[in-house]
Amino acid sequence: MRIGYTMMCEQADPRQLVRDVVRAEELGFDFAVISDHYNPWLTSQGHSGYGLGLGWKVDSELPGPSAFEAASQFVRPEDVAKSIPCGSDVQTFVDMAKPFAEAGFTDLALVQIGGDQQDAFFDWAPKELLPALREL
Repeated sequence: MRIGYTMMCEQADPRQLVRDVVRAEELGFDFAVISDHYNPWLTSQGHSGYGLGLGWKVDSELPGPSAFEAASQFVRPEDVAKSIPCGSDVQTFVDMAKPFAEAGFTDLALVQIGGDQQDAFFDWAPKELLPALREL
């Protein structure tokens, strides 16, 4: 299975996105994809590097960061962890990815949420996560 890195365009400007994806390639990720969001998820994330406001359906559902903050204020980390592997437990990621590998998926793109966590993710993923996922 090929393992990809997802650039988070709502969390970084274009220069940072390029730096991150170059580093991901250097560390052994097989491909890169980019998120389709144009706003930061939260006001604390600041201005999105890709702030275009294209009139997508999400505009009417969550028209801006304050709407997302209001909609997500009661979501707990354990709620998210039920459907998305979080943290540094490699086995949790392997367990979540395994059904896709067994179903014949050839590509798996990892989404590293948290623009300020890229360096820690890049230190951890090639040493622990990528080797475990490549064994699937």
